Amino acid sequence: AAVEWSMVRGEFRGESAGGADHVATWRRNPVFRLSLESGEASNEAEGGDVHVCLTMSQPDARKAARGSGEQVSYHAAGLTVIRSHGAATGPMLVPADPEAAHYSPLLRTSFWNKRDVSAELTLPGGGGGGGGAATDDGESEVLVVPSTYESGLEGAFSLTACVVGSGERGAGSGLRPVLSPLVFDSRYPFSASVSGSWSGPAAGGRLGAGRIEAAKNPMYELRLTLPSGGPSGDTDVGGGEFADVYVFLSQEVPKGGSGNDGSGSGGGGRRVAKAKGKSKSPARKAGPLPIGFYTFTDWEAARQVSADGQVVASEAIFDSFKFTNRQVVCRRLRLPRSCMKPAMGGAKGQAGEQGGEGGAEGDAGGVVLLLPCTYEAKQEGTFTIEAMSADANLELLPVTDIPKPAIGTSGTSTRPVGQGGRG
Repeated sequence: AAVEWSMVRGEFRGESAGGADHVATWRRNPVFRLSLESGEASNEAEGGDVHVCLTMSQPDARKAARGSGEQVSYHAAGLTVIRSHGAATGPMLVPADPEAAHYSPLLRTSFWNKRDVSAELTLPGGGGGGGGAATDDGESEVLVVPSTYESGLEGAFSLTACVVGSGERGAGSGLRPVLSPLVFDSRYPFSASVSGSWSGPAAGGRLGAGRIEAAKNPMYELRLTLPSGGPSGDTDVGGGEFADVYVFLSQEVPKGGSGNDGSGSGGGGRRVAKAKGKSKSPARKAGPLPIGFYTFTDWEAARQVSADGQVVASEAIFDSFKFTNRQVVCRRLRLPRSCMKPAMGGAKGQAGEQGGEGGAEGDAGGVVLLLPCTYEAKQEGTFTIEAMSADANLELLPVTDIPKPAIGTSGTSTRPVGQGGRG
């Protein structure tokens, strides 16, 4: 019987040369969905497992080596295969982050400096091997992530999948593997990023009672604007109730440190343990700091932070989270329509084109504020915030001025009713 197979080509280039899943940039590698389609000869009533062989190949380097007189060499490369946990996986392929565990590992090869790396994957039969589109209702999809071991190594590759084995669920069963690229830039066309640092007074640490130094932490407005031409795809988000925004906070780790050390530190977005005794300024060690970010949906929370280094009303904090000493942490924020501004005439779906700085539009209307910080005060470092969405234009603007309460208001929190982030 003929062997059913599928092949795709790709390359590691620039940001897409992300390295293996021990580094934070792993999520930037090319990603491919693996599904199983039924042919005429297949029998969907039959159960059992399906065995699929995956092979990643680099271009033949022997001819170039002969011409240069050098030894034949290849990048150390391999494959990681995961099963997503619903649509929230999206672009959130953050390695080893317990707060963003939107997938389960299925297979990880060794990383060899050879031309070909192969592995056999076993998928459940009878339903296409779990290759359906991911949804919030719990459906999953199998994703294949080829990569080099170290980030920044560029080159082309091919990825092949074929059904192997014998019997009705192996070769000759009529099941055909299909590899299709997932391009997150087209799935989530709206993005924004901003870089900053925790240094001097701006290294304020987490919020909490008696932590007035936290008032100096940097704060950013995440501005959402409905696309002027309608959102991407067939869904009219302009009439929808929520917009999903994926937010990443990454830190630069000093040389000699690891982007994947440690299992996280205590603390949380709403409940923070009180420190015993007078804390000393912790010295920066090699490795990532414990980091996280608060999300507020009204200016009253920002006023409380600026005045007291804490938010008195827990409902003013949009969602909960834990501090973790990973190089990158991420959450999906499901933001209500009240946080989105109407489309502007001729507005484009690119961040930063409308200009302006946070805090300049007064206290009216919804707002989304992000406060990135370390767990302890005086822990210094640099960071980058990235946001991406399929639903709204995005801008990330530093908050330089917090508006005063509108006349006639009580100054209490008016958090919109909605679903918090999922992390």
